[in-house]
Amino acid sequence: MKYWQKALGEDIQTMRRRLISRVLIMLITTIFVAEFMIMLLLRFAIEPLLATRLTPLFEAMVDSFLLILALSPLVYIFFFEPMFFLIAQTKESRDIQAAGEKNTAI
Repeated sequence: MKYWQKALGEDIQTMRRRLISRVLIMLITTIFVAEFMIMLLLRFAIEPLLATRLTPLFEAMVDSFLLILALSPLVYIFFFEPMFFLIAQTKESRDIQAAGEKNTAI
C-alpha cells in the first residue's frame, strides 16, 4: 500500500461505505413503502371500484406492473446516480494518481 493510500484511503473508504449504506437503506425503504402503498391502493381503491374481489393472478400482475412503474425512477435516483458518482470519483482519483506518479518519475 502506498503512503497516500494510507493517509487518504481510510477516509475515502469510510465515506464510500457510508454512501453505500445510505443508498442501500434508502433503496430497501423505498421498495417497502412502494409495495405497501400499492397493496393499499389495490385493496381499498381498485377493489371497491370493481365491486368485486380481485383474483390472485390479476392482483399479482397489477401489483408487479405498478411496482415496476413506481420503482424504476426511484431505483435510478437512489442507486444508479450514486454509483455513477462513485465511478467518476474513482476515475478522477486514478487520473490524479497517474499524473502524480508521472511527475515523480521525471
